[in-house]
Amino acid sequence: MLKDLALNLEGCAVGLQGLRSFSERLQALVWLTDLSLELSSCEIDSDGLLGLANCLESLHHLSKLTLDFSENEIENDGLLALAETLKGLTRLADLSIDCSHTEMDADAVVQLAEALRSLTHLTRLSLEFNGNAVDSEGLIEFGRHLKELVNLTRLSLEFSDNEIRSDALVEFGEQLQSLEKVVDLDLHFENNEIGSDGFVRFGGKLKNLTRLTKLTVDCSDNEVEIDGLIGFVKHLRSLQQLTELTLCFDQTPDDVWMGKLCQALLEIPQVVVFCIQHSRYTRAELAFRMTDLEQLEPQ
Repeated sequence: MLKDLALNLEGCAVGLQGLRSFSERLQALVWLTDLSLELSSCEIDSDGLLGLANCLESLHHLSKLTLDFSENEIENDGLLALAETLKGLTRLADLSIDCSHTEMDADAVVQLAEALRSLTHLTRLSLEFNGNAVDSEGLIEFGRHLKELVNLTRLSLEFSDNEIRSDALVEFGEQLQSLEKVVDLDLHFENNEIGSDGFVRFGGKLKNLTRLTKLTVDCSDNEVEIDGLIGFVKHLRSLQQLTELTLCFDQTPDDVWMGKLCQALLEIPQVVVFCIQHSRYTRAELAFRMTDLEQLEPQ
């Protein structure tokens, strides 16, 4: 009896008929508990996803589901069909969906979030909506449903390239405060319309997630300056359980600013691993770099 299935069909010309045939056979695997389907760039449209959603309805034993259908021509009705199906998969504890760079927009993303409220056993959630025209209002509506998923312990969200403004990010941070059990938070907001002040205020909301042990935030290709990064970091001092911090940005700070950023990071006493601009440092290594930079600071 097959319980785990993982298929990677990325880049294959599966198309509508191929996905329909596959879905008909998948439907018979009723004892599956772990299913992973990589269907990125497979020439799939909404009708294909509708067929897959209908197939998933029979897989009531699923506790882990991973779906990647990014880079396809899927519109709102495809994701809405999947959202309806997910409501019935009540054993799901781990869910990952990537629908980046498809034809769907904020309405479908919000309705997916609403459907997830039925999954009371969900503890791990990863959603990628890069380039989906979610916009600021969509993010806030999404957060209104997300905040009800109070059993989440691990959350990963990607909203890059969605025209999200600072005020929406701050309100979204307010909504995240309801997720008190989260220990691992991974947030990507590259290429939006976020400024330094909004990013600092967003950090002020995250400081209430007191169980966090691992935090990743990517604000590359926004209007966040180095002083905004430092202000954001200073809000994290109260996170007493935080041991690993990853901070990604696209600025190239001079030695003086980089030294100040290192100093702010080292003022989070419990963090032992820092990842800055894709470089990984232990606390001792970061302290050594800061000392190095201080020697370069003009007197």
